[in-house]
Amino acid sequence: MYVLIGGWALRFGSAAWRHQPIAPGGDAEMYVNMARAFASGRFPGQGHPPVFPLFLSLTYGLLGQKILLALFIQSCVSALVIGMVYRIGTDLGGEFAGLLAAAGVAVDPFLLFYNSVFLSETLFTTLLLATFLSLLRTIKDSSLSWAWVCGLLLGLAILCRGILLPCIPFFLVAMIGYLRGSLGRRLLAALFCVAGVALLLGAWSAYVHHYTSSWLLVDSHKGENMYWAIDPGLNDLAAEQKYLAAMKQDIAQHGLKDALQIDTYLMNKATDWIKHHPEQYFVLMIRKFFKFWCLIPHREIYSRSQRLISVLFMTPLLLLALAGMALEFQHKPVHPTAVMMLAFIVTYTLANIIIWTEIRYRVPIHPFLEIFAGVFLAQKIEKTVSVPAAAS
Repeated sequence: MYVLIGGWALRFGSAAWRHQPIAPGGDAEMYVNMARAFASGRFPGQGHPPVFPLFLSLTYGLLGQKILLALFIQSCVSALVIGMVYRIGTDLGGEFAGLLAAAGVAVDPFLLFYNSVFLSETLFTTLLLATFLSLLRTIKDSSLSWAWVCGLLLGLAILCRGILLPCIPFFLVAMIGYLRGSLGRRLLAALFCVAGVALLLGAWSAYVHHYTSSWLLVDSHKGENMYWAIDPGLNDLAAEQKYLAAMKQDIAQHGLKDALQIDTYLMNKATDWIKHHPEQYFVLMIRKFFKFWCLIPHREIYSRSQRLISVLFMTPLLLLALAGMALEFQHKPVHPTAVMMLAFIVTYTLANIIIWTEIRYRVPIHPFLEIFAGVFLAQKIEKTVSVPAAAS
């Protein structure tokens, strides 16, 4: 409880001190504009998934656009991750491991930073952990009801960040592979999960169709993400801006104005380039992998102090998490939770390096790293303490 309260206090305190949740011209401003549209009953557009703007419309738009109140609620949502990590960590390595993992999440500077801005990372991280917990509960209880809940939470998470869409097979394979019972029951659980996802994605698509007479899957941003994925200027801000300007000029020359037409055009152009340059794309994926897991954020965007904090936090976290993974996979049989966490980290990483990526896209899987790190530290500390006790 103290860790949970302390983690919430750190979140709200740092967010209130910073008090700048909206960066002009960036994603935060677009989310706020969508939130205002939702709050006023207007169509918000389909350029971004709707769940975070809808959340903002409730916490910011409808409540008088009070920044501190919105940050207070967002901090509460973020603090839920601490409790969920404790639960998963306890299931995997015992109560002490869960406590250490929760403490890591409570002080994670990345989670603290993104809690202070109106970006989707905070809500997405909470929905992702809730989805993973519901997956564990589905498997533990062999429950079709929990499979349905897992699907609904997964649908909400996808409609918060579309990057989770290609990760749907992970959840279905985990259910079919680990659920107790007949193959028919396992397949039925997977079907219940898919139904939950389809219900929410279908509802959003129908809502967009009502206003645009067009159907879409999640958002009209997928083509742009894929087109950015083939930009060779991964870490050069000036090159990125030049690439974006050229993209906008190309769109204007083709007379494209409709968002879905633009998205389709960019997707076709990107996939066509990949078909003709598979080796170059593979090299780009490798470069994006190192960008995704980079210890030092983009030097032209983040301050020196932020880069230093990143190195000081991420270096031990990655080392401890890797040690925790190695420790868990020495056990025979390997704990299903450990297998699923590692499989999800790999799946999510792959999904992110296929398209355009940033370090902030990695932040939602930090809690999984902190669980592995907590398991390793707990076992080492308990072993160190138990040896002198046994000797005496």
